[in-house]
Amino acid sequence: MAQKKNVTKKRGSFRKSVVISLVLISVISLAITGMVSQQFMTYIGDDTTSLAASALREQAIRNMEL
Repeated sequence: MAQKKNVTKKRGSFRKSVVISLVLISVISLAITGMVSQQFMTYIGDDTTSLAASALREQAIRNMEL
């Protein structure tokens, strides 16, 4: 009788899984960094717009009083 050999199929190489993991980690960290920086830029922009509008309003009031 012929014996069946237990042959396991390789699903993927170790190198491929390491590269995929590193690429995923890089993409995820880049996306998170992009979202955080976008939020900070929006916050800074809104704050600057608010300060500029306030200064312009005060200047207009001062000029009308003259």
